[in-house]
Amino acid sequence: MAQAGRAVASLTEALAPHAQSLWVACGPGNNGGDGLVAATALHNNNQQRGLTRRIHLTLTGDPGHLPPDASNALRNALDCGLTLSAQPPDQYDFAIDALLGIGASREPEGPLAKVLSQLRTSPSPVLAVDVPSGLMADTGALLGDEAPPVAARYTLSLLTLKPGLFTCHGRDAAGDIWFHDLGQRPDETVPPPPSFMRPSLVPRVPPEGTPHTRAAMATSLSLAVRG
Repeated sequence: MAQAGRAVASLTEALAPHAQSLWVACGPGNNGGDGLVAATALHNNNQQRGLTRRIHLTLTGDPGHLPPDASNALRNALDCGLTLSAQPPDQYDFAIDALLGIGASREPEGPLAKVLSQLRTSPSPVLAVDVPSGLMADTGALLGDEAPPVAARYTLSLLTLKPGLFTCHGRDAAGDIWFHDLGQRPDETVPPPPSFMRPSLVPRVPPEGTPHTRAAMATSLSLAVRG
């Protein structure tokens, strides 16, 4: 989770280097934990660089019932000085969608559905963590109300590229696709995926500490797999 969250933060800074207001929308599972780690990393970068960039952090779900890793990520976020906002900001330059991951299997309801709708109709660019929230990773079917993207959409797929990113609603929902293997080597006993799903064809987030990381990632945007 720590590595995934830091990768999300790094890609956010490459995609939106001049953003002055970020919304990090976290859900009740480990996908939300990735978002919490990303928010913490972005906040720490603000402190280290003297940036005035605002980070609006929302958590849809009961903070007391998060999975252990996500609960630890929340504690770290609050300890570093971040606060949870009761509502999404009225205006923001860039959003991180960390509501639902690949474990989602039913249509979201209540507050979760409301926040998801706001992300899907966002007039600002949105970066999805692993898969766009509500997208079925295997089929590309979309849970909840479908809404054509208004602004740019990006997805950072983690560990493996999911078939649903390339089929059905996935192509429109995912937008430009990036990939991070989190340091895991592929299982050589598993047959390789179809050529269009091979990670070698999708831009990767460079390791932390790589010189000129933001410039390298920005240059690679022209190579991203588009919906």
